[in-house]
This record gives sequence, structure tokens and C-alpha cells, in this order.
Amino acid sequence: MSSSTINPAALLTMIATMENQLNQMKVLLGAEGGIVAVTKKATKAKKEKDPNAAPKEPNVWIKFTQRISALLKGADIDVGAAPISKQFASTLKDEKPYAEWTDEAILAAWPLWTKPEQSKMAVAKAASSDEASVASGEKAAAKRAPMSDEAKEKTAAKRAAAKAAKAEPKAEEAKPKAEEVKAVTVEAKEPAKKTGKAGKTVVAKKEAFTLEQLQDFGEHTHEGTEYGLNVRGDLVNTDGAYVGQWNEKTKAIVKGAAPADWAKVAPGSA
Repeated sequence: MSSSTINPAALLTMIATMENQLNQMKVLLGAEGGIVAVTKKATKAKKEKDPNAAPKEPNVWIKFTQRISALLKGADIDVGAAPISKQFASTLKDEKPYAEWTDEAILAAWPLWTKPEQSKMAVAKAASSDEASVASGEKAAAKRAPMSDEAKEKTAAKRAAAKAAKAEPKAEEAKPKAEEVKAVTVEAKEPAKKTGKAGKTVVAKKEAFTLEQLQDFGEHTHEGTEYGLNVRGDLVNTDGAYVGQWNEKTKAIVKGAAPADWAKVAPGSA
């Protein structure tokens, strides 16, 4: 084809048409500017439980309590309420490892053991309640303390300065820094329990327990079924598997996923 037969206007029109068709194909394929759009996140398939699988072997704590209960019954020792043998087992566990306790040593330790007035769980809850009461009392006392004249003058001066600064904001202060915006965004995502004065969000304080307290599972019976229960309310079955949370107010089991620290808390992890 010679240069005399080429029509530049027709050629440009053809190129524009081809580019338009290519862009439409990109949109249909879900790609624009080389970036593939992700429309839906793939969900992980739920693993089904094998009904023919052998039952999970109980953890070392459950085995230890079952062993002690069988020994005491075999020796015709009446332990009374069911939690008594668990409290006795917990005392032995604190003295030395499970494997070091022989049958003879366990039976010999029974007459020397004295039942504690309160369980470990009750002691931990009482201690947590006492700490909260003391902190509340200290805050109330500080709130009731009268202000001195000097303190009143300083407070009034601070309020006047803040009011003046608010009335005439500086240009650079009008735009928040990136770090401040990020901090506000993070705080807004925290779970709010209630709203106090001036619309300030107050986050409820959670009880803190030691790892040793969380790993101590006492005996708990609900609707004829035996479970293990720790101070936080984590409930496990006789195999040591997580069942849910025990609600003391409603006397019911709340089903749900295991806590994030369950690998450290689970029976037998000590």
C-alpha cells in the first residue's frame, strides 16, 4: 500500500474504536488499570466431625481426679460432696507433679488434708472484688476532697486559656496530624460499655486473672453432666474440650468460640 492511498483520518478512527473495545473487555473481565477487583472473599470450608472417630482421651487433670476418686471409693472413704475430691486433688497437684503421686501416697495424704473454707475460685473472685471496691473508694474520696483556693485559681486560669485558644485557632492547628487522626480512629473501634458526662465514652474494666488461676478447673455439674470450670467461666467437658462460657446469673451455658488464649489456658497446658 503506497502512502498516497492511506487516509489518516480513517486510520485514527479505527485505532480509537479498537482502544474503546479493549477498555470494555477490561471492565468485563474485572480488571481496570492492571488491578484485578476482588469481589468476594473465599470462605473456608467447615471441617466435619467424623462420627466414627474414637473419643478424645481425657487430659492429665481429668485423669488425675478420676484416679483419686476411684482410690478413695476403693478404700471405702466417704468424701461427701463431689467437689471435695477435686479440691483434694488440687492440693496434691500444688505440692508436686501428677506422676510423682503413688496410690499409697495419695491414700496416706487424705487423713492429713483439711478442706479449705473457700475454693480457689471463690478466693480469686473475692480478691478481685476487694480490689475493685478499694479502687472505687479511693476515687470517691479523691472526688469529695475540697479544692484549695490556689487550686481553684489555677483551674480558672486553665479554663480561660483554653477558651481563648478555642476562639482563635491557629491555621496549623485546624488540620489534625496523621498520628492524631489514627489515634482517634483506633479509640473509636474499642467496645464502649456506657457514656459518661459530656459524651465521653467509658470502657468497662475487665477482671484480670493469672494464668495459674485460669488453668485451675474445678468440678461443675449442670443438668446431670459433669464439666470442668475455671474462675473466668470457661467450661470444658470430661475430655478437656472447650464447651462454652458458664453464666452464673442465668445458670446456663453460653455456646461460642474458645477465647484467644485458649491454647495456654486449656486443661493439661500447665
